[in-house]
Amino acid sequence: MKINKNSHPFSHLIGRTISIPQIDWKYFIKNSFWVGIRQIITLAVGLLVSVAFTRLVTKELYGNYELVLSILSLVSITAISGLNPAIIRAVARGHEGSYPKAVKISFLWSFLGSAIVFIIGGFYFFYQSEVVGIVLLASSIFFPFLYGLSHWEAFFSGQERFDLATKFSALQTIISGLATALVIFLFPDKLIIIALAHFLLSSGFNILFYKKSLSFLKNRKTEKGIISYGYFLTKISILSVIAGHLDKIIVGIFLGPQELAIYAIGINFSKKILDLIKNFFSITTPKIAKKNTVNKQNYFKIFALFSVFGLGAYFVSPPIILFLFSESYSNSIILSQIVFLFMPFYALNLLYKNHILFYLKNEKTLLLESIIFPLIIILLTPPLLYFFKIKGLAFIFGARSAINLLTLYLLQRRSK
Repeated sequence: MKINKNSHPFSHLIGRTISIPQIDWKYFIKNSFWVGIRQIITLAVGLLVSVAFTRLVTKELYGNYELVLSILSLVSITAISGLNPAIIRAVARGHEGSYPKAVKISFLWSFLGSAIVFIIGGFYFFYQSEVVGIVLLASSIFFPFLYGLSHWEAFFSGQERFDLATKFSALQTIISGLATALVIFLFPDKLIIIALAHFLLSSGFNILFYKKSLSFLKNRKTEKGIISYGYFLTKISILSVIAGHLDKIIVGIFLGPQELAIYAIGINFSKKILDLIKNFFSITTPKIAKKNTVNKQNYFKIFALFSVFGLGAYFVSPPIILFLFSESYSNSIILSQIVFLFMPFYALNLLYKNHILFYLKNEKTLLLESIIFPLIIILLTPPLLYFFKIKGLAFIFGARSAINLLTLYLLQRRSK
């Protein structure tokens, strides 16, 4: 692809340095600016909240907070989470009326999630931890607003309006993060108050931004089959959602909240860095929905590039973690380092899965992958926890991208 030197002062330099063909650099640089701003804010505020937790509250309270969030994330599948990529695909193709229709379906289904969270909360209240039970019972009230109205980011991504997504998300992140940190400072021993602050702010912003997003609808055209496609993507992701949140839940149940706090800091720190990669790749998703933009040469160069980034993160992370979270979380360092070693596989897996999902639309491959891959993770989790404790879970957390990539490749090759 020929680079337009006048499109951006750094376009020619980047094109020569990375030399990846078939990428619209003007489009990428413009939107990467907004995604970059968003990620800097998200990373900074996220670290601020994590520091507040590790410096001001006990490991037990922080571990219980992480347990509650993991349970909610697991149950969020009931809000038909597969509608997010379906919305991106429909809006990218000009069928913007599909968006409010999809949100309505998600919001109604999320009441099932409320009921499930309420039941789990009741169980915890009477048989496990009264405090965790109260927090879960309270969260069941906010559940539809936390997850049923959270699709506005997918809408703006489909429109390729990363500027709006960044502005709205940054506003939510800054206000929610600062408010949460303040509540932690004022009530360091009150899990229910800290959790309620999070639920109230997240719900309020989702209501506000959903209403605001409707004013950006350009048409009322709907894409036939978007809801069924969302159901399909949700069904094939059920086992993946379980596999994705099983680690924290079983650590919290079997090893206790203090071990979960150590595990969460190590994994969350590395995940924040991986999320930077994920969000930069999200810029290309609407393009992939329209045409094929990847090849083997791209994969090789991306693997080499992120191998360097991964090694850099491996050596830089120890002093950063100690500085931010104190010596009491020194055991979290090795967990982050294990995950960073798999960074190049993480980048490749994101690109390859988007290629299959949005361009090839190979539903058979995705269906088989949605069963085989999470089953491997679920089956490996108990023995790794038993023999290697949280280090074993950190390994499987990092390695899942390599396992997923290999699974997709073999299935796609078999389908051909």
